[in-house]
Amino acid sequence: MKDAVFSVRSQAAEALLRMPNGLDILEHIAQTSDDRYARDMALEWLERGREHD
Repeated sequence: MKDAVFSVRSQAAEALLRMPNGLDILEHIAQTSDDRYARDMALEWLERGREHD
């Protein structure tokens, strides 16, 4: 999630979302990461994940 490359961050977030506790992990990243881009990516994938619930 802290990679400099956008596509790597996106793929990492997507993979986390597929995990059984992925929403929780992404929520934690969105709330606590010191990396603005990682937080933004986590929020984006949280939104996508919640759309499919």
